[in-house]
Amino acid sequence: MQQYNNFDDWLASSPFGGSNQSYVEEIYDQYLENPQSVDASWQAIFDSFPRSAMVEQPHSQVRDYFRKLARENVPEAVAVVDPETSARQVRLLQLD
Repeated sequence: MQQYNNFDDWLASSPFGGSNQSYVEEIYDQYLENPQSVDASWQAIFDSFPRSAMVEQPHSQVRDYFRKLARENVPEAVAVVDPETSARQVRLLQLD
């Protein structure tokens, strides 16, 4: 069995890391909703994860919540400052 120096090394070499993360997260969300909806091999993997007293929330719901917050908190107008205008204002203030 290969030894890893840290969690990041293990994650990078496992099917849970890299470009697979979105795919695995999607399957895990399905598993949280209904464990029988995923393949038995994935059920075995997810069943082996440590259990917590707290109920785990599907990650998709958390992502959707933060996306909603971001959309609701967008300012109506965003001020854009021209760098040349800013430099002129600084030079004008330096005249005093």
